[in-house]
Amino acid sequence: MTPEDEAFQKWTEWIDIIHKDVTDLVIGRHVFWEVQGIIKANPKIQKPSSFYGWMGMTYAAWGLMAVRRQLDRDSRSISLGRMLTQMIEIPHVLSRSRYVSIYAIRLIGEGSPNASVPSPEPQNETQGGAYALSRSEAECIASKSFDQYAGQKQNYIPKCKIERDINELLNKTKAVERFATKKVAHLDERPPGALPTFDELDACVDLLEKLVLKYEMILKASAPQTLLPTWQYDWKEIFYEPWIPRP
Repeated sequence: MTPEDEAFQKWTEWIDIIHKDVTDLVIGRHVFWEVQGIIKANPKIQKPSSFYGWMGMTYAAWGLMAVRRQLDRDSRSISLGRMLTQMIEIPHVLSRSRYVSIYAIRLIGEGSPNASVPSPEPQNETQGGAYALSRSEAECIASKSFDQYAGQKQNYIPKCKIERDINELLNKTKAVERFATKKVAHLDERPPGALPTFDELDACVDLLEKLVLKYEMILKASAPQTLLPTWQYDWKEIFYEPWIPRP
């Protein structure tokens, strides 16, 4: 295995871990705001409560630390920030040929992601009454998909495009990361002057989700439309009954 293959394999493993961590953040954000909607819709429970204060502080502290974790570029950390930093150093690993091979295999279900990409003549076959893509047709579709990330005629993701993503990540999360470091992770003797807002935290979550989905697609040629799952049960059912029966 070449050093490039090793790097690609490592990032592919990392994106699964990052995906899970950011998915938990997306779910937590969704649950928090859904509960806020329940409170807003029911005047009977709109009263001062330490529980509401605790819920808001818990979500804020947890969410801030989850964002901070994805910015960590320590040598032992698995994070989106560290992965993008490594990609900037060796962007040629994210090559068109590698992407096309993985994408084409996904479309037609043959071969191995490590196999070379042949270019046979189109074979307009039908299987079971459905049109079957030839390998060359699948590669054409895959190459057009790669254009979205690299640009036409680019053989790999340009360094400048990865730098743009990491700069957006660092700029948008700057206030949140600073507060998480100085106030949540530590009690700094020089605390930050302003509290980040829930809107600022939400913007960070949105950006993390967008970037995770983008680089999951680049690495695996497959990604969901959103990190928010579809529940197979009604998680809000617990709110249909009083938690404490009145005597």
